[in-house]
Amino acid sequence: MLTRPSHQPNVHALPGSSFGAPSSAGLFDLREFVSRLRRRVRVIALTAAAIIALAVLALAIISPRYTATAILLADPRQQRVVTSEAVLAGIGSDAVESQVELIASRALAQRVVGNLGLGQDPEFAPGGLLGGAVDAAAALFGISREKDEQKRLEEIVDRFQEALKVQRRGLTYVLEVSFSSRDPSKAARITNAVTEAYLADQIGAKYDATFRASGWLNERLTELRNTVREAEQAVERYKTENNIIDLGAGQTLNERQISELNQQLILARARTAEARARLDQVRQLSSRAGPTGSMTEALQSNVIANLRAQ
Repeated sequence: MLTRPSHQPNVHALPGSSFGAPSSAGLFDLREFVSRLRRRVRVIALTAAAIIALAVLALAIISPRYTATAILLADPRQQRVVTSEAVLAGIGSDAVESQVELIASRALAQRVVGNLGLGQDPEFAPGGLLGGAVDAAAALFGISREKDEQKRLEEIVDRFQEALKVQRRGLTYVLEVSFSSRDPSKAARITNAVTEAYLADQIGAKYDATFRASGWLNERLTELRNTVREAEQAVERYKTENNIIDLGAGQTLNERQISELNQQLILARARTAEARARLDQVRQLSSRAGPTGSMTEALQSNVIANLRAQ
Protein backbone atom coordinates (compact mmCIF):
# COMPACT_ATOMS: atom_id res chain seq x y z
CA MET A 1 0.00 0.00 0.00
CA LEU A 2 1.13 3.49 -0.78
CA THR A 3 0.83 6.01 1.97
CA ARG A 4 0.70 9.83 1.50
CA PRO A 5 2.87 11.71 3.89
CA SER A 6 1.00 14.34 6.01
CA HIS A 7 2.45 17.82 6.46
CA GLN A 8 2.04 19.26 9.98
CA PRO A 9 3.10 22.80 10.97
CA ASN A 10 6.07 23.16 13.20
CA VAL A 11 5.16 24.83 16.53
CA HIS A 12 7.96 26.48 18.45
CA ALA A 13 7.41 27.57 22.01
CA LEU A 14 8.70 30.98 23.05
CA PRO A 15 11.09 31.14 25.94
CA GLY A 16 9.39 31.82 29.26
CA SER A 17 5.98 30.74 27.99
CA SER A 18 4.13 27.52 28.14
CA PHE A 19 2.25 26.08 25.20
CA GLY A 20 -1.55 26.49 25.54
CA ALA A 21 -1.46 29.02 28.44
CA PRO A 22 -3.72 32.13 27.97
CA SER A 23 -2.04 35.52 27.40
CA SER A 24 -2.61 38.27 29.99
CA ALA A 25 -1.69 41.20 27.70
CA GLY A 26 -5.33 42.14 26.98
CA LEU A 27 -6.54 42.10 30.63
CA PHE A 28 -7.05 45.24 32.81
CA ASP A 29 -4.12 45.88 35.13
CA LEU A 30 -5.36 47.61 38.29
CA ARG A 31 -1.92 48.26 39.66
CA GLU A 32 -0.83 50.02 36.50
CA PHE A 33 -3.99 52.19 36.59
CA VAL A 34 -3.41 53.20 40.19
CA SER A 35 0.18 54.07 39.48
CA ARG A 36 -0.88 56.26 36.58
CA LEU A 37 -3.39 58.09 38.77
CA ARG A 38 -0.69 58.70 41.36
CA ARG A 39 1.59 60.16 38.73
CA ARG A 40 -1.20 62.52 37.46
CA VAL A 41 -2.78 63.42 40.77
CA ARG A 42 -1.63 67.04 40.54
CA VAL A 43 -3.15 67.53 37.11
CA ILE A 44 -6.46 66.01 38.24
CA ALA A 45 -6.50 68.14 41.39
CA LEU A 46 -5.77 71.34 39.46
CA THR A 47 -8.48 70.55 36.90
CA ALA A 48 -11.07 69.89 39.61
CA ALA A 49 -10.10 73.06 41.43
CA ALA A 50 -10.41 75.09 38.22
CA ILE A 51 -13.88 73.65 37.51
CA ILE A 52 -15.05 74.41 41.05
CA ALA A 53 -13.65 77.95 40.83
CA LEU A 54 -15.43 78.55 37.52
CA ALA A 55 -18.69 77.24 38.99
CA VAL A 56 -18.39 79.50 42.04
CA LEU A 57 -17.56 82.47 39.79
CA ALA A 58 -20.55 81.72 37.56
CA LEU A 59 -22.85 81.53 40.57
CA ALA A 60 -21.48 84.83 41.80
CA ILE A 61 -21.90 86.57 38.44
CA ILE A 62 -25.21 85.01 37.32
CA SER A 63 -27.75 86.43 39.71
CA PRO A 64 -31.13 84.69 40.22
CA ARG A 65 -34.12 85.96 38.28
CA TYR A 66 -37.53 86.59 39.79
CA THR A 67 -40.81 86.45 37.91
CA ALA A 68 -43.88 88.49 38.83
CA THR A 69 -47.27 87.49 37.39
CA ALA A 70 -50.51 89.44 37.01
CA ILE A 71 -53.89 88.01 36.04
CA LEU A 72 -56.27 89.88 33.73
CA LEU A 73 -59.79 89.05 32.64
CA ALA A 74 -60.66 89.85 29.04
CA ASP A 75 -64.32 90.92 29.04
CA PRO A 76 -65.97 89.29 26.00
CA ARG A 77 -69.12 91.40 26.28
CA GLN A 78 -69.68 93.93 23.52
CA GLN A 79 -70.85 97.42 24.34
CA ARG A 80 -73.95 98.74 22.63
CA VAL A 81 -74.95 102.36 22.96
CA VAL A 82 -77.91 101.86 20.63
CA THR A 83 -79.13 98.93 18.58
CA SER A 84 -77.27 100.10 15.50
CA GLU A 85 -74.24 97.95 14.69
CA ALA A 86 -72.49 100.98 13.18
CA VAL A 87 -71.98 102.63 16.57
CA LEU A 88 -69.71 100.04 18.23
CA ALA A 89 -69.41 96.69 16.51
CA GLY A 90 -67.80 93.61 18.05
CA ILE A 91 -64.29 92.38 17.22
CA GLY A 92 -65.09 88.73 16.67
CA SER A 93 -64.46 85.45 18.44
CA ASP A 94 -60.65 85.84 18.47
CA ALA A 95 -60.81 88.83 20.81
CA VAL A 96 -58.75 87.16 23.56
CA GLU A 97 -55.81 86.39 21.27
CA SER A 98 -55.98 89.95 20.00
CA GLN A 99 -55.72 91.24 23.57
CA VAL A 100 -52.63 89.07 24.11
CA GLU A 101 -50.99 90.65 21.08
CA LEU A 102 -51.88 94.12 22.33
CA ILE A 103 -50.29 93.54 25.74
CA ALA A 104 -47.12 92.13 24.17
CA SER A 105 -46.97 94.85 21.50
CA ARG A 106 -43.93 97.03 20.98
CA ALA A 107 -45.89 100.26 21.36
CA LEU A 108 -47.02 99.34 24.88
CA ALA A 109 -43.47 98.23 25.78
CA GLN A 110 -42.06 101.58 24.64
CA ARG A 111 -44.61 103.46 26.72
CA VAL A 112 -43.83 101.43 29.86
CA VAL A 113 -40.07 101.87 29.33
CA GLY A 114 -40.55 105.61 29.04
CA ASN A 115 -42.88 105.86 32.04
CA LEU A 116 -40.58 103.90 34.36
CA GLY A 117 -37.34 105.36 33.02
CA LEU A 118 -35.88 101.95 32.22
CA GLY A 119 -33.52 103.49 29.67
CA GLN A 120 -31.18 104.36 32.57
CA ASP A 121 -31.48 100.93 34.21
CA PRO A 122 -28.26 98.88 33.76
CA GLU A 123 -30.30 95.69 33.45
CA PHE A 124 -31.88 96.93 30.22
CA ALA A 125 -29.03 99.07 28.93
CA PRO A 126 -27.24 97.80 25.80
CA GLY A 127 -24.34 95.59 26.89
CA GLY A 128 -25.95 94.64 30.18
CA LEU A 129 -24.31 95.51 33.48
CA LEU A 130 -20.87 95.78 31.86
CA GLY A 131 -22.15 98.22 29.24
CA GLY A 132 -23.83 100.31 31.91
CA ALA A 133 -20.64 100.40 33.97
CA VAL A 134 -18.61 101.45 30.94
CA ASP A 135 -21.10 104.23 30.13
CA ALA A 136 -20.98 105.44 33.73
CA ALA A 137 -17.19 105.42 33.78
CA ALA A 138 -17.03 107.26 30.46
CA ALA A 139 -19.45 109.88 31.73
CA LEU A 140 -17.41 110.24 34.94
CA PHE A 141 -14.18 110.96 33.03
CA GLY A 142 -15.93 113.18 30.51
CA ILE A 143 -15.54 110.78 27.61
CA SER A 144 -18.46 111.05 25.23
CA ARG A 145 -19.85 107.77 23.93
CA GLU A 146 -22.17 108.99 21.19
CA LYS A 147 -24.71 106.46 20.06
CA ASP A 148 -27.86 106.57 18.06
CA GLU A 149 -30.57 107.18 20.61
CA GLN A 150 -33.23 105.50 18.49
CA LYS A 151 -31.13 102.37 18.12
CA ARG A 152 -30.39 102.33 21.82
CA LEU A 153 -34.09 102.63 22.61
CA GLU A 154 -34.87 99.75 20.27
CA GLU A 155 -32.32 97.54 22.01
CA ILE A 156 -33.82 98.41 25.40
CA VAL A 157 -37.30 97.58 24.14
CA ASP A 158 -35.99 94.28 22.74
CA ARG A 159 -34.59 93.33 26.16
CA PHE A 160 -37.85 94.38 27.76
CA GLN A 161 -39.92 92.19 25.43
CA GLU A 162 -37.60 89.23 26.01
CA ALA A 163 -38.36 89.41 29.74
CA LEU A 164 -42.10 89.93 29.17
CA LYS A 165 -44.39 86.94 28.67
CA VAL A 166 -48.11 87.13 27.92
CA GLN A 167 -50.24 84.04 27.45
CA ARG A 168 -53.80 82.85 27.63
CA ARG A 169 -54.79 80.23 30.18
CA GLY A 170 -56.31 77.44 28.15
CA LEU A 171 -59.54 78.37 26.42
CA THR A 172 -60.62 80.80 29.14
CA TYR A 173 -60.82 84.59 29.06
CA VAL A 174 -58.01 84.85 31.64
CA LEU A 175 -54.71 86.42 30.54
CA GLU A 176 -51.44 85.89 32.40
CA VAL A 177 -48.83 88.67 32.27
CA SER A 178 -45.35 87.77 33.61
CA PHE A 179 -42.08 89.68 33.78
CA SER A 180 -38.67 88.36 34.86
CA SER A 181 -35.98 90.50 36.50
CA ARG A 182 -33.03 90.23 38.88
CA ASP A 183 -34.92 92.35 41.40
CA PRO A 184 -38.25 90.96 42.65
CA SER A 185 -39.64 94.41 43.45
CA LYS A 186 -38.67 95.63 39.98
CA ALA A 187 -40.38 92.63 38.38
CA ALA A 188 -43.58 93.34 40.32
CA ARG A 189 -43.42 97.07 39.50
CA ILE A 190 -42.97 96.46 35.78
CA THR A 191 -45.73 93.85 35.70
CA ASN A 192 -48.15 96.25 37.36
CA ALA A 193 -47.07 99.02 34.96
CA VAL A 194 -47.76 96.79 31.95
CA THR A 195 -51.24 95.85 33.20
CA GLU A 196 -52.05 99.47 34.07
CA ALA A 197 -50.95 100.65 30.63
CA TYR A 198 -53.11 97.98 29.00
CA LEU A 199 -56.13 98.90 31.11
CA ALA A 200 -55.57 102.58 30.36
CA ASP A 201 -55.59 101.78 26.65
CA GLN A 202 -58.82 99.83 27.03
CA ILE A 203 -60.48 102.62 29.00
CA GLY A 204 -59.29 105.17 26.45
CA ALA A 205 -60.62 103.08 23.57
CA LYS A 206 -64.00 102.68 25.27
CA TYR A 207 -64.12 106.40 26.05
CA ASP A 208 -63.34 107.27 22.45
CA ALA A 209 -66.01 104.86 21.22
CA THR A 210 -68.55 106.32 23.65
CA PHE A 211 -67.56 109.86 22.65
CA ARG A 212 -67.99 109.06 18.97
CA ALA A 213 -71.33 107.38 19.67
CA SER A 214 -72.51 110.42 21.65
CA GLY A 215 -71.51 112.69 18.78
CA TRP A 216 -73.37 110.48 16.33
CA LEU A 217 -76.48 110.52 18.53
CA ASN A 218 -76.33 114.30 18.90
CA GLU A 219 -76.12 114.69 15.15
CA ARG A 220 -79.10 112.40 14.66
CA LEU A 221 -81.12 114.27 17.29
CA THR A 222 -80.30 117.57 15.61
CA GLU A 223 -81.40 116.21 12.24
CA LEU A 224 -84.64 114.83 13.69
CA ARG A 225 -85.32 118.09 15.53
CA ASN A 226 -84.89 120.06 12.31
CA THR A 227 -87.17 117.62 10.48
CA VAL A 228 -89.91 118.00 13.10
CA ARG A 229 -89.58 121.78 13.02
CA GLU A 230 -89.91 121.84 9.24
CA ALA A 231 -92.96 119.54 9.42
CA GLU A 232 -94.64 121.78 12.02
CA GLN A 233 -93.96 124.85 9.92
CA ALA A 234 -95.48 123.14 6.89
CA VAL A 235 -98.60 122.28 8.90
CA GLU A 236 -98.93 125.88 10.09
CA ARG A 237 -98.61 127.17 6.55
CA TYR A 238 -101.27 124.76 5.38
CA LYS A 239 -103.66 125.86 8.16
CA THR A 240 -103.06 129.50 7.35
CA GLU A 241 -103.60 129.00 3.64
CA ASN A 242 -106.82 127.05 4.21
CA ASN A 243 -108.14 129.28 7.06
CA ILE A 244 -108.00 126.46 9.61
CA ILE A 245 -107.82 127.70 13.21
CA ASP A 246 -106.67 125.42 16.00
CA LEU A 247 -108.68 126.14 19.14
CA GLY A 248 -106.64 123.90 21.41
CA ALA A 249 -107.20 120.40 22.72
CA GLY A 250 -106.59 119.09 19.21
CA GLN A 251 -109.79 120.70 17.80
CA THR A 252 -110.22 122.90 14.79
CA LEU A 253 -112.84 125.61 14.31
CA ASN A 254 -115.18 123.36 12.31
CA GLU A 255 -114.99 120.65 14.96
CA ARG A 256 -115.73 123.18 17.70
CA GLN A 257 -118.77 124.55 15.79
CA ILE A 258 -120.15 121.06 15.20
CA SER A 259 -119.74 120.24 18.91
CA GLU A 260 -121.59 123.41 19.96
CA LEU A 261 -124.42 122.71 17.49
CA ASN A 262 -124.76 119.19 18.89
CA GLN A 263 -125.07 120.56 22.42
CA GLN A 264 -127.69 123.11 21.32
CA LEU A 265 -129.63 120.37 19.53
CA ILE A 266 -129.66 118.26 22.67
CA LEU A 267 -130.93 121.20 24.76
CA ALA A 268 -133.64 121.99 22.22
CA ARG A 269 -134.82 118.42 22.21
CA ALA A 270 -134.95 118.41 26.02
CA ARG A 271 -137.00 121.62 26.07
CA THR A 272 -139.30 120.26 23.41
CA ALA A 273 -139.93 117.13 25.44
CA GLU A 274 -140.60 119.21 28.56
CA ALA A 275 -143.10 121.46 26.74
CA ARG A 276 -144.80 118.46 25.24
CA ALA A 277 -145.19 116.87 28.65
CA ARG A 278 -146.74 120.03 30.05
CA LEU A 279 -149.10 120.21 27.10
CA ASP A 280 -150.20 116.63 27.69
CA GLN A 281 -150.86 117.34 31.35
CA VAL A 282 -152.93 120.45 30.54
CA ARG A 283 -154.99 118.53 28.06
CA GLN A 284 -155.66 115.77 30.57
CA LEU A 285 -156.75 118.23 33.24
CA SER A 286 -158.92 120.12 30.79
CA SER A 287 -160.63 116.99 29.64
CA ARG A 288 -161.56 116.09 33.20
CA ALA A 289 -163.12 119.56 33.67
CA GLY A 290 -161.55 119.87 37.06
CA PRO A 291 -160.35 123.04 38.74
CA THR A 292 -157.41 124.58 36.91
CA GLY A 293 -156.14 126.56 39.87
CA SER A 294 -154.18 123.65 41.25
CA MET A 295 -152.55 122.83 37.89
CA THR A 296 -149.79 125.40 38.33
CA GLU A 297 -149.02 124.16 41.83
CA ALA A 298 -148.96 120.56 40.60
CA LEU A 299 -146.55 121.40 37.81
CA GLN A 300 -144.23 123.18 40.27
CA SER A 301 -144.25 120.41 42.88
CA ASN A 302 -141.14 118.37 43.71
CA VAL A 303 -142.70 115.13 42.51
CA ILE A 304 -143.31 116.57 39.05
CA ALA A 305 -139.81 118.03 38.98
CA ASN A 306 -138.31 114.62 39.83
CA LEU A 307 -140.42 112.90 37.25
CA ARG A 308 -139.44 115.53 34.71
CA ALA A 309 -135.76 114.99 35.53
CA GLN A 310 -136.15 111.23 35.13
